[in-house]
Amino acid sequence: MKKNRPEFEDICRELSEQLHHRLWIKKVETFSKNLLSVLGFIFAMVITVPCFAAGVLFLLFGQNTTSTVFFGLTLLGLVSRFVNGARKVS
Repeated sequence: MKKNRPEFEDICRELSEQLHHRLWIKKVETFSKNLLSVLGFIFAMVITVPCFAAGVLFLLFGQNTTSTVFFGLTLLGLVSRFVNGARKVS
């Protein structure tokens, strides 16, 4: 007898494979979103810490205007980054 229509086991196997594939895609998507978030935080800190250090050094050497600019731009960058991040989450 010729098989023209799929058997029940074949359909169940295909559905199981599709489920595993979708779960794998969801797991990879979640991991990549978390990785991008952590990398963004690391890069923000790599930029922020030297800018704060430069602001402190300028302040110690009497360059008040320059230190104010460094502190202000650093805080502005951090605040805008976190506000944009909070807006994307909600």
